[in-house]
Amino acid sequence: MVVDSVNRPVEVVENELMTTRFMTTLVMVTSLLASGQALAQRSAIPNFQRGQVLTADQLNRVVERVNMNANALSEGNGDMHAVDCSSGTIASAMSQAQPGDTITITGACNETVVVDKDGITLDGQGSAVIDGGGAEVAVINVTGHQNVVIKGLTVQNGQRGILLQNGAAVSLEDVTAQNNRVVNYKGGRGIFISSSSTASFTGTIRSDNNQAEGIVIENSNVVVTNATLLQMNGNGSSGIGMYFAGHLFLEFVDEVKVNGNGRHGIFLSHNSTLITFNVDDPMAVQVNNNGRNGITVGRSSSLGISGATFTVGGNGANGLEIYGVSYAELSGSFTYLGKRTTPESIGVFSNNGGTGVKVIQNSHARFYGGTTMNGNEGNGLELSTGATVATFNLTIKDNDGYGIHAWSGCGVELIDNATIMGNSDGDVEVLFGSRLSFDDNVIIGGAISCDDTVVKDNGVECS
Repeated sequence: MVVDSVNRPVEVVENELMTTRFMTTLVMVTSLLASGQALAQRSAIPNFQRGQVLTADQLNRVVERVNMNANALSEGNGDMHAVDCSSGTIASAMSQAQPGDTITITGACNETVVVDKDGITLDGQGSAVIDGGGAEVAVINVTGHQNVVIKGLTVQNGQRGILLQNGAAVSLEDVTAQNNRVVNYKGGRGIFISSSSTASFTGTIRSDNNQAEGIVIENSNVVVTNATLLQMNGNGSSGIGMYFAGHLFLEFVDEVKVNGNGRHGIFLSHNSTLITFNVDDPMAVQVNNNGRNGITVGRSSSLGISGATFTVGGNGANGLEIYGVSYAELSGSFTYLGKRTTPESIGVFSNNGGTGVKVIQNSHARFYGGTTMNGNEGNGLELSTGATVATFNLTIKDNDGYGIHAWSGCGVELIDNATIMGNSDGDVEVLFGSRLSFDDNVIIGGAISCDDTVVKDNGVECS
């Protein structure tokens, strides 16, 4: 058994963190209900108490109800307002529209749009463009309004592409946000969701080549479901940033691409959460060639991935960094909404400029399925200051530093089928009050280096 720096079993710590993760997911999905997207069926949602531990069945019921409500709300029955951008404006149509109406857009409109009433649909029919012309405001602004749908549009050249704020509730379908720029030291985000707003993404969502982040979720919740592609490429800062209880939940998504961004690929901070579920076919996730870390999970945030295959490679610093009492899990398959996720998560952290996976500052991680950390310029797996890691079916090879380097009260548990060899500085080094344990079928190419303070379990022998 592995213990953390305050001598609590890893299983206890992880159960606490997993409970927190599922409670956070509950907050995310139930806030969709509270924001006005499920008025008719809200009474059917179970009433949970603060601090209550959820079962998987309870969580499944909530998510299923959210999906039912989203489908019901997509069936609008209002009037139609047609805008030909060569002769009319969206603003004029908006002034005439009533809640429940749809504004169809043809061509390229050079304007910015404020959605100032509930239940409006902006439909670009797959080809329309709204160009903000470098304005100091968002191209599309939804402040506090509910049941808004934006679909089939490209939005560009604003201070922000799409801004959802102050409790807005909006569905995006087949939307591209691109080339939005910082104006007067503000903005530059493709899609910015803030201040207790909620959004659902379906179809193909792209936010590329914006001067700052592609997507920002701040104190808000986003559900991506039945999507072909979620893409955040070539942005000047991070591909996607989640801050101050920003939560992102992905289910039934084909591909996620977060490549070539100037800073981090995916960045979570201050009690934020990213969770993926897929059944049948695995979600294909790419987080490659970003300027700093591929994925960063920090300051009491959580990352939970199931039913996905992903590559995190060629990033300027670490492939995955977990810090500040945070948690990450690449989990095995399990039952979700009556279906079983398959296959187990499989991840490759390769050829990054720093460490493949770095876990520090009393953070914790578990890797199921098959995880590979190879060819990184630093260590394959690095732990420090009270971190713990447990792995199943792990391969660490050919890194320029150590295969595993753990120091200062950390715990490493290798369970079933670990292979660690060919690393330049050594395959395993454990120091300063850390603990090392492994089960059968663990192959370590070289000697294990330890100091006298290390706790060794299950016959571990150190040089």
